[in-house]
Formats: sequence, structure tokens, C-alpha cells
Amino acid sequence: ILLDTGIAPDAMQTHEKGLMEAFPIIKFSEENKLEKQLALVNVKPEDIKAVVISHLHLDHIGQAGIFKDLRTPIFVQKKELEYALLMLWQGKGGAYDYSDLAPLRGANWIPIADEKFEIAEGVIAEFTGGHTPGHQVLHVTTEAGNTYILTGDYLHLVKEMEIEAKGWLLGDAEEWHTYIRKLKYLVSKPKTKLVAGHDVNLWNTYPKAPKALE
Repeated sequence: ILLDTGIAPDAMQTHEKGLMEAFPIIKFSEENKLEKQLALVNVKPEDIKAVVISHLHLDHIGQAGIFKDLRTPIFVQKKELEYALLMLWQGKGGAYDYSDLAPLRGANWIPIADEKFEIAEGVIAEFTGGHTPGHQVLHVTTEAGNTYILTGDYLHLVKEMEIEAKGWLLGDAEEWHTYIRKLKYLVSKPKTKLVAGHDVNLWNTYPKAPKALE
């Protein structure tokens, strides 16, 4: 099961100019392509049985196209898919880009409208909203009994949880603040840790592929 797919390698050329001026790709090499990243853990795209999308912003959906012809189920909150398409059709996509979603027309989308949905045993998607209208996080419990909460962009940085503030990347304040203390409580439980969406300092405390979190 794969959570999110990263940004499109050619986004600087294919995406809206204003969007890429706001979020430029500073570095992207061959090793950053999804197929190369999967290979680090001896997995091929066709081995993936489900793709879970936290939300449809450009840096989370950009390489999902490789799963269209494979007919891999792509789980997304129904509200997120509807909102992204609404914004694009109105010509005000923000961090949603037509170049990411157009190639996925006809993909094996599985829209969910559940607060919690079990993708597989020990793997549960949970709606949070907050950053985008249909944002979801992923709870993963390992064979060792540890639980990791993969936050997508509900949290870009762990610091946001500590100070209970999101800053300019906040979408819906009520949704975000409704969930934040629930998240803090969950993380306070034994054998439960965060994997925050963009927190390099946190990533550096975890093992790198091909090693794994246990």
C-alpha cells in the first residue's frame, strides 16, 4: 500500500506558471522518480495493491499516472476529489493542477466518504480536513505492534502540533483545531509515532530505505 506519489518530474514545464513560481522544484533527479524509490525496497509499481492519497495537491498526486493502466485502486476522500475538480473547472486551482488530474481520468478511483476506512488489516485512512476539504491521514500498525500516523499535510511539521497552530497553509480552521488535540492524545499513547508530511528533521531520525520502520 502506497501513501501519496510525490510531484511530477516535469512539473516546472507542465504546471501553471504561477503555481510553480510559488512552489518551485529546487532539486529533482532520476532517483526521485517513484519507480526508483519503490525499487529501494524491492517493490515494483505492479506490486502495489492500493494507493491512498492524503489530498490532491501537486506534490502528493503528481506521479499517480503510472497506476492508471495498472488499474490499481486509488483511495481518495470523495469530498477532496469533488473540491479539486470544482476548483480546476472554475479556473482557480491553487495547489491543484490540471496536468496532474487530467491523465487520471478513468483511473480506478475509489472515493470514500468515511471518517475512518480500513484499507487493509492494520492500515486505516482517517478523514481530518483542515489543510484541504478532503484531507486524510493514514494509521499503520506494524507486525511489531507499533503504530505510525502518516500525517500527509495535516501536519507539515511536528512543531505545528506542539504549538497547535498551522499558519498560512491552514484551510479550514474549525476542522484542523477539532482534530489537533485528538492527534496529540493518540501520539501520547505507547508505541505510537508521527510521520509528518514535510518535516526533514523528523525524517532524519528514522531509518532510510531499504531499512524500514518496525
